Amino acid sequence: MKISRIVLAVLFALAASANTLRAVPSLPTFSFHENGQGKLELPNGFVIPLPGALTADPGPGGLSSALAFTAHPQVNPFPVGDVVLLDASGHVSDILRFDPETNPAPGAPQLIFFYSNDHAGRLADTGFPL
Repeated sequence: MKISRIVLAVLFALAASANTLRAVPSLPTFSFHENGQGKLELPNGFVIPLPGALTADPGPGGLSSALAFTAHPQVNPFPVGDVVLLDASGHVSDILRFDPETNPAPGAPQLIFFYSNDHAGRLADTGFPL
């Protein structure tokens, strides 16, 4: 009987933590995928699709055809620069490039480029910027 109560308590705790993991974020959350699917999840739970498209990257060494997502930061633009992601062996797997705002007003569109080099045939598989 004591073991079944412990198991029930553990199951209840797991269920409660699973609901916590599904909680709505307190800040806007951007998600991007190599196949061109992106989304913005707002703190109120509203989800805005952000489809990606192949376009020229005007940044330094940018490719003429790279997967880009248009983001609309609510207050401040994202910092300009590259985020380099490494795989388990320490090799570059993906690069996220945050370009300057297209218009310097708060909340103006900003491009985020997604570069990948895993040759899986997805839109981001264009190679890396030079």
